[in-house]
Amino acid sequence: MKEHIDHHSIDVVEVKFDNHVDFIGCFRRQAYKNQLRKCIDEFDEQAHHYFIYKDKDKVIGMWRLLRSDECSSLEIEKEINLPIDRNRKIVEISRFCSDSSLRSKSESILTLFNFIEKYCKEDKTDVIVAGVKENMFGIYRKIGFRICGEPFRYKNFTEIHYPMLMECDDAYQFPENIRKLLARATTEVKNTGSQF
Repeated sequence: MKEHIDHHSIDVVEVKFDNHVDFIGCFRRQAYKNQLRKCIDEFDEQAHHYFIYKDKDKVIGMWRLLRSDECSSLEIEKEINLPIDRNRKIVEISRFCSDSSLRSKSESILTLFNFIEKYCKEDKTDVIVAGVKENMFGIYRKIGFRICGEPFRYKNFTEIHYPMLMECDDAYQFPENIRKLLARATTEVKNTGSQF
């Protein structure tokens, strides 16, 4: 998958965890600073890992994806009871982080949201869930996520997170709304380089 923002090539690449475990741990440590108690945890070996490459050679962001049909428990299920039938196909997005520049943060967020929209459609996922920090949940709500429980604290995080989910039917029903948000945000990144 490729996105182009301000004439830079942005590529999302799935990588093998075992081949990149040290880099993933180091990148997370720098991105999360003292918010993350353990940079690598028991879910990493079960997860799909994605790097965001800028201009083919620089990693500016990453996230991991857990699938309910591949693991006995999602990370968020260790913290709260999700109001979702476990027989549905559920995907959890977690450990989203980017390097420290505002431009990289904006580009990484845009890339993640584009990925979420495409993944919903191509993988026939029923629901996407995420534990979202307070400063981000407004952005997630704009693309179709909703809060689905009380705030909680992951055992490996110092900060409070909000459980959020998006029914993938919603993504199919409102693609124009998502595209307008992404187009507006892309313009803001191009014009100002600031985080939206």
